[in-house]
Amino acid sequence: MILNSNKWSAIILMLLLLNACNGRNSSKQKSVENDLTTDSLQMRSGRSLDSNEWKCYALQYDRICCPLNWQPDKQSNYLFYTQLEDSDLNTFFVVLRHDTLMNKLNLDNYLRALYVQLREDTIELFKEYTLNELVFDDKKAFYGEFTTMIDDSLFLSFVMFTEVHGLVYDLTLKTPLKSRELYRELFQDLLYNYKANGKFLFSESDELASMRKIDITTF
Repeated sequence: MILNSNKWSAIILMLLLLNACNGRNSSKQKSVENDLTTDSLQMRSGRSLDSNEWKCYALQYDRICCPLNWQPDKQSNYLFYTQLEDSDLNTFFVVLRHDTLMNKLNLDNYLRALYVQLREDTIELFKEYTLNELVFDDKKAFYGEFTTMIDDSLFLSFVMFTEVHGLVYDLTLKTPLKSRELYRELFQDLLYNYKANGKFLFSESDELASMRKIDITTF
């Protein structure tokens, strides 16, 4: 069986290239003032996933696919949680899903709460970030890369937040900073193969209306 993929990977690819070219923002630095445009998007087909290397899991009415050698934990704190193939307890992939009405939140105040948590954490120090707001015809999303430090070790979290069906989704892949390039494409595969209520969370039919960099310190 070959798993489906979509054009969402091209958007993420472009963001990753922009981040690599522009460098990382300081957590105290203002974001780029000019909005990014969608004119330069080079759409391409995403990479198909081989079932000999990937395994899919049912998450209530969602579906997530991840590398076969990852071993998801049976727990109740998150919708999905797995450590990576390394032995570092600080690296993982996690999916959180919050009901907007039950929790009295939306995508914007979820992002604000995340920043407060990062800023006030005294064990894991918030160092640098990039963050982009993506506005589609039917939804909004935030894609970011956050660098943090635990003791003397640097970590990078690839994050994607979006709101669909009255639910806020938080997909985060945390890796050692030195492994950034190794996990970039893998995070794309995780994203554009995620299904929510039978539909891809990000579909090739999604029309990207606008995109801009966000200064999380003033958001």
